[in-house]
This record gives sequence, structure tokens and C-alpha cells, in this order.
Amino acid sequence: MERAELAGWLRLSLTPGIGDGTARRLLAAFGLPERVFAQPAHALREVVSLAQTEALQQPPANLQAQLDQTWQWLHGHDNGASRRLVTLGDAGYPASLLEMADPPLMLYVLAPPTTT
Repeated sequence: MERAELAGWLRLSLTPGIGDGTARRLLAAFGLPERVFAQPAHALREVVSLAQTEALQQPPANLQAQLDQTWQWLHGHDNGASRRLVTLGDAGYPASLLEMADPPLMLYVLAPPTTT
């Protein structure tokens, strides 16, 4: 995952007043998070409230710190374990979670090292 893509997903999940359900509506309407944030206010207002629209137009105060921390985690090492972030739009997202009423936007995955 590229840093800009990660920033979009984190921004969507950290925006005050935007829960997973609202985020899923935005993703369904506009596509990936980068597209959500590229929308003009009038387009966002067709999907969310005025307060949510205003919140989406301002990056959360802690976005950069969270982005740096998540990026470091993704590129860190745990005795050979792999780390990745699986987003709702990822082909690797577990199908069983998609059947839930409120699936999480992102999954932080720590996979054990493969043995040969």
C-alpha cells in the first residue's frame, strides 16, 4: 500500500463524526477514500449531513502522527512476521466479515512467518 492510499484510509477512519457505516456510504458513492476527499461539498451533502461534510473537508488534527505511526508499523519487523493493512476495498478482505452488519474499514494483520 502506498503512503498516500494509507493516508486516505486513515483520514476517513479518523474524521470526527464519520463512523464505519457513514464511511461505507461514502465509499459506495465515490469509490476509494482519495475520491471521497476530492468531492465538492455539494456532492458530499448528497450522502452525509452538513456537519459531516464540514468534518470531511478538514484533515483530523492527529492524521499525520497516526499516518507516521501506522507506516512505521507496516514496515517494522516482528521476528519474520509480515504486517499489512487490509481495507474494505481489498480483494483479501475476509468475505465472512463483509456479511456482518458493520464490518470494519480496515484490518491490521500480523501474519506469522512462513516455515519451509
